[in-house]
Amino acid sequence: MELQERIQQVMEEAVESSLVAGVNFLVERDDRELFYAEAGKADIDKNRFMKRDTVFRLYSQTKPVTAA
Repeated sequence: MELQERIQQVMEEAVESSLVAGVNFLVERDDRELFYAEAGKADIDKNRFMKRDTVFRLYSQTKPVTAA
């Protein structure tokens, strides 16, 4: 199984087990997209699925700094 397939599988398992409602994952290098995947919902109540352009509210400003 390729790494990308395994990442997608792990994301789907996290959604199915209710560990997360939804997740997306992007890998870039040198301004080039290497891999993108998504699974689950961005909004459970509105039945809106996760998309590439899903906007997230960040309540802690240390998270984006740590992620970068």
